[in-house]
Amino acid sequence: MYCPSKTFNLAGLQVSNVIIGNPELKSAFKTEIVKSGYSQLNTMGLIACQAAYEYGDVWLQELKEYLYGNLIYVKNFLEENIPEVKLIDPEGTYLVWIDCNKLGLSAEELEDLIVKKAKLWLDAGTMFGPEGLGFQRINIACPRETLSLALTQLKVAIEELKNVTAFS
Repeated sequence: MYCPSKTFNLAGLQVSNVIIGNPELKSAFKTEIVKSGYSQLNTMGLIACQAAYEYGDVWLQELKEYLYGNLIYVKNFLEENIPEVKLIDPEGTYLVWIDCNKLGLSAEELEDLIVKKAKLWLDAGTMFGPEGLGFQRINIACPRETLSLALTQLKVAIEELKNVTAFS
């Protein structure tokens, strides 16, 4: 299955492409689609999907360049401003992981830092299992100004944490 949903921001149109070579599996899939109530195609979704695939190449290339720029921005910002937090280089996504383990915080303390102090809503690594302890996931598919503001808020929150810890 593949779809233009995230790449072309069409998720709300509920369209995807499913290619099933096995006739029995294809029949079972169709039966489940009917049961779920998604048996009728979304005309706007079909048109948008076709337009994205036929005319979206230039836009997609520009998007990829912009996202790569955001990735480099995050990497440089962390290295220069918050060296305790490391970017985990992604393998082809705009959802990037940062490793906050050097801050030495529990899951609850890290969540408090992110949500209450930095005023950010990131994905806590622990929602993906115990291996995610000390990690946060950031969506970099946004305007660079938004990314800059979020990283600055994180920087300020960590600086405040270090100041409090230094005097404890």
